Amino acid sequence: MTFAGTGQLLRLVLRLERRAFPIWIAVFTLTPPMVAAAFESLYPDPASLEQAAQAVGGNAAFTALLGEVYAATVGGLTAWRIGTVAALFAGIFSALTVIRHTRVEEETGRYELFGSMPIGRHAPLAAAVLATLGANLAFAIGATVGLLAAGQPAEGSVALGLAFGLTGWAFTGVGLLAAQVTDSSRAARMIASSVLGAAFLLRMLGDSADGFSWASWVSPLGWGGQLKAFADEAWWVVVLPIGLALVTLALAARVAMRRDIGAGLLRTRAGVAEAAGSFDSPWALAWRLQRGVLLAWAIGVAVFGTVMGGVAPGVVDLGGGSEQFRELLERMGGTEVLTDAFIAGVVGMFGMGVTAYAILAILRLRTEEVELRAEPVLATGVTRTQWLLSHAAFAVGGTAIIMVVFGISAGVTFGVIEGDVPTQVARVLSAALVQLPATLTLAGLAVALVGWLPAHVGWSWGALAAAFLVSFLGAILGLDQVFLDLSPFTHTPQLPVAEFTVLPVALLSAVAVGLGAAGWFGLLQRDIA
Repeated sequence: MTFAGTGQLLRLVLRLERRAFPIWIAVFTLTPPMVAAAFESLYPDPASLEQAAQAVGGNAAFTALLGEVYAATVGGLTAWRIGTVAALFAGIFSALTVIRHTRVEEETGRYELFGSMPIGRHAPLAAAVLATLGANLAFAIGATVGLLAAGQPAEGSVALGLAFGLTGWAFTGVGLLAAQVTDSSRAARMIASSVLGAAFLLRMLGDSADGFSWASWVSPLGWGGQLKAFADEAWWVVVLPIGLALVTLALAARVAMRRDIGAGLLRTRAGVAEAAGSFDSPWALAWRLQRGVLLAWAIGVAVFGTVMGGVAPGVVDLGGGSEQFRELLERMGGTEVLTDAFIAGVVGMFGMGVTAYAILAILRLRTEEVELRAEPVLATGVTRTQWLLSHAAFAVGGTAIIMVVFGISAGVTFGVIEGDVPTQVARVLSAALVQLPATLTLAGLAVALVGWLPAHVGWSWGALAAAFLVSFLGAILGLDQVFLDLSPFTHTPQLPVAEFTVLPVALLSAVAVGLGAAGWFGLLQRDIA
């Protein structure tokens, strides 16, 4: 039978994810009610809720980042504040999880071991899909129960929970299809990440730009907002993510039936029999391994920076054009105050996002080690120090390049609108580059894990997720400053709003170097692989 043995493999997947799944479910369960409780405390009466909804809902910049506000209620503001971000995280989780338990299993040879057992051809794929879909269902149920416990209306709670879970279902299909199309897990992740990035940009365009509302309907990340949780719920929208999931899963199953194990529709181009003389160093090898990811990030960031630079001037619409708001702005220092605050906020989020690239560059060391390609390299005259530094150089230099690309692209667009390109490029570029020490602190943690706890390098992603949650939701949840200080991004000077201060930048840089040195020392002590 095609699906024989699915149950046993499903239990194996759940065992492998026994630590990760509960953490993700807890985040999706606890975050919505905590945000709802914070909004209820901040805006205790209908008048204050209406004022807040009008302020953020009428602003193109905030709408581009977080989506539209459909209801002037605690639930409506909660859906606006976390809806897009939670859906994005559900998509990332789903695509990466299903790729890890399909394409990665084929790359490591474990899939062939499964094939030698009395199981069906599609059993491993079915087990990975069922586990991922089940986790997303748990996200939806957890968010719904949490919101109900916080006293929110039942229909809106169910709708917001479905917005999270069904987005994850849609990207489960996208991830599985990517895993079948290519014969490399790295390429599959890049395809899925590109689809996610395009979906986010389309959602931004559709929600914030006049005449482009259709873009939100094209984007899987826009469908959750179109459900209109806590407003006039449009239940028929659930057909869209379910339909995408069914179509992509069916296509993936059909491709899997027609290909050989380990192969894909798109094959990795074979290299030449003998390497060029320029590839006679670990630095050249690291460049060969890392250049594709760096180029993809640079292109994506250039597009994102251009969009953000175009949106930034719209932040001055925050007051809806009221005379009182304009007078308040004049007393505060003019409209530049709001645009500077918006730039600082966007750059802060961008800094956390680009940290993912820095961590990926470091974890390439562990990938090379696990896939047994590190030992042949180290069997030559290449030392462990050279091997580590060749990849660490991309974590530092590549991250700096990406930040420069963002600063220039956003600064040029903003400067063209404001009529002063050099000044705006300098301001946005400096705000981006000052994020580098915080980003490299988490990259340094990844180096330390590679050196001392290689089996637990995934903790570096947990640290990034924790920093994001603290920075993104810490203030609105009223967390104590002790918890806020755990994120390195809390200590970064918030240019261009605040003045540049050397001390926090120097301290973060020292911590990053210290963590990297600790990881280097650990790598020298332990056995490879």
